[in-house]
Amino acid sequence: MTNPLADALTLHSEALAAWNECRAKARQIKDPKERAAALEALKGERPVHPYLGGLSLAALRQGNRRMLAPIRSRHADAKADHADSLSEWKERRAKARQIKDPEQRAKALEDLGERPTHPALVAAGCAVVSAVLLAGIPVVRHYAGVTITSGLTLWVITALILGNTTTPKEAAPAPAEGVADAPADGADEDDQEEPETTAPTPAETHLLTASLTASKRSVLLTRLATDLGTSHPGWEPSTKAVKALLSEAGIPFREGVRTPDGNGPGVHHQDVPPLPSPRDPAPLAGVVANVGAGQSANANANNAPAPTGREGFVLQPHPTDPARTIVVHNSDAA
Repeated sequence: MTNPLADALTLHSEALAAWNECRAKARQIKDPKERAAALEALKGERPVHPYLGGLSLAALRQGNRRMLAPIRSRHADAKADHADSLSEWKERRAKARQIKDPEQRAKALEDLGERPTHPALVAAGCAVVSAVLLAGIPVVRHYAGVTITSGLTLWVITALILGNTTTPKEAAPAPAEGVADAPADGADEDDQEEPETTAPTPAETHLLTASLTASKRSVLLTRLATDLGTSHPGWEPSTKAVKALLSEAGIPFREGVRTPDGNGPGVHHQDVPPLPSPRDPAPLAGVVANVGAGQSANANANNAPAPTGREGFVLQPHPTDPARTIVVHNSDAA
């Protein structure tokens, strides 16, 4: 039965010996510039000891993100709840201030209660109270250094373990047998045109936002970016671009809203302005009758064109062709 740790130590010894040999050869280079370049290239290639293989800033950052993810999610929920409660409180305060009777207005303002507190202030207050209580305990105060050091060490070890633990990713489906990856015969790669990149417009953003909030549910900026990116291939979706489109469309967004997809920055359903009403349809083009000047366009069979006089001349229907008119003098018409 082989020992994985012993094998790792053996491989590290061999790799370190090869690296030392390469460094010795690099130091024998006479040209100062080439020697410095060779030694600089070897700095990042030094074999890492098996005991130190998992120690890296990238792993520490990844582990910290995983450990803080539940706290951030809870903070986002509390922030969204605070935004909703604060808007409702301000609305009730505005209605209370509109009361004309001074006694009823004072009573309504008193019934409002305290202004909703921001979750960050609540967390800061809890931290201060906890620190004061812990400092009042003699044992904790006496071993404060040991307690803080142990807590930080445990946090770093846990973060490194989580940072080096990778989640399994779904394997990409293999191509079906018989399907060639190469382009069809006679088709050149240069002749294949790439799809044009079209960016969404503020009007499309307004329409999408209105449709997603039609059921009186708010929508996240990430949801808008995903849907706009799906309908516009080639456009790189981002919340920054969505914010710019919303600003151009005149739609305000909040730092925290509650949605079925989660809580976070988004558009509240009450802030979406109504869609512009469609323009009145243009009148249908009718059939223009072949009539002369001064005649009505009514083509009924029982309507005869009334003669119209102008400077001694009148218009009368043609005796043989009803679709035509003739010009005759008043004396001849009489």
